[in-house]
Amino acid sequence: MNKKTILLLLALAHGASNTATAGTHGDSGALDQLLRSAPAAQSAPDLPEASAAEQPKAAAYRFMGASEASYLEGPYLLPESLEMDEAAYSANKSVTSLYRGSAVGNASFKKELESLTGARFTGGNSAKLLFGPDSFAMRDKLMLEAKKSIYITAYSFHDDETGNRLADLLIAKRRQGLDVKLIADGKVALANSRKLLNRMEAGGVEVLRWREPGRLLDIWHVKMLVVDGRYSFVGGINVGDVYSHRGSGPKWQDYDVLYSGPAVTDTLSFFAREWNASLGGKRTPVVPAAARHGAFETGSAELSVVFQNPPHEKQILGTILKSIYGARERINIAHSYFIAIPPLRDAIIDALGRGVEVNIITNTSKSIDAEAKHAAVPIIRSLAGIYPYGANIYLNRGENLHGKFMTVDGVFATIGSYNMHPRSEKYDSEMNVNLSGAEAVRQFDATFAGLIANAQKVEAPSDLAIPGGFVTFLSNIIERYFFDMLSPA
Repeated sequence: MNKKTILLLLALAHGASNTATAGTHGDSGALDQLLRSAPAAQSAPDLPEASAAEQPKAAAYRFMGASEASYLEGPYLLPESLEMDEAAYSANKSVTSLYRGSAVGNASFKKELESLTGARFTGGNSAKLLFGPDSFAMRDKLMLEAKKSIYITAYSFHDDETGNRLADLLIAKRRQGLDVKLIADGKVALANSRKLLNRMEAGGVEVLRWREPGRLLDIWHVKMLVVDGRYSFVGGINVGDVYSHRGSGPKWQDYDVLYSGPAVTDTLSFFAREWNASLGGKRTPVVPAAARHGAFETGSAELSVVFQNPPHEKQILGTILKSIYGARERINIAHSYFIAIPPLRDAIIDALGRGVEVNIITNTSKSIDAEAKHAAVPIIRSLAGIYPYGANIYLNRGENLHGKFMTVDGVFATIGSYNMHPRSEKYDSEMNVNLSGAEAVRQFDATFAGLIANAQKVEAPSDLAIPGGFVTFLSNIIERYFFDMLSPA
């Protein structure tokens, strides 16, 4: 079996994970009235404020005993097999200045980030962080009330209760005369949603099965919904029971940001560009002006919408690195598959050296989704590579954590489909939304506090031990190829 065959099989199996019980909470915003009128969803208790015990910000091994230091030096914990080759990243060493500059709280930071990513910030947006079941309740409400258009895209559409409820709703709205369009990844569609998509097409929904010519291993990983050009959802959530918490089986933990305002115009323009570039068959163009209905909700959040298509585009990675280098107080990272590739690892270590508090929560072999079970090995090895520098690391103890967001200094957040692992840099098309503003970001930090309150904090190197026998032929294949490091493509 050659490398491309292995990668293709892994790509088809990849794509989801988690369930721990934490909700969201934050200040009231312009969307609260809509949220209160949405169908009842899973309620969540108020979450405590984030409180992380202070850790020494010292160079690696300074605060560890000799036996602990040697423990971390063992080949079964350090990431040699992740091919973390500094030579392959020599360019990053010379362009670190691209990511340095203003602190995230400064007005100049947004201008620098716009220049780096090519994505503008717009003000006056309402923004609300939503837990999976709450997001689906709001999605249903807004789509049922839609008057002009519904545009939706995701990595996967599951043929289950949630997928079929969406199909019924989209077909009904199409029969009412709305413009209803859907983008799904072409390879994943063959694996788990062919029947569902065919049913929607037969009901009049226009469907694009996305493929990028000449790139066998690429997948469309964007998760987004735009309703009437007025509201938009972006996050890590696909369409399925594990995300909505309907039906039986696992109930993963994931999040969307729901926003209304000028940033929706940018999101709509993105969908129109991608859709109109792939017309054919019965698919008709997206006309943004004709898709809009109703006035925006207003708020205080500044948002930018960032799309990244590998292997040469690095806008989301650039956002993450720049915001880490711009941190002055605290970085909170909640990511399902956290693997610190060299530029990310260097940025985090640099932040720790400046006295910035870094908190990370991710999955282990006990919480990660079954399809990615052996990916827990490179995750743990990656964590072991930054733990000695003083990072606060939390291991998810609930069901799979599939959320993907980061906050910096309580005033900046980024959320979306982007995973902090090498696939998102080599193969997967991704979308993130960047948010600037204390009111909007407070929701993310409160949710993060709830996550770490239910997690295991790493207190010693032994907490990052890989279970005996868990390093297998399959885990080595995944480390070597599925999570391989960046190289010229």
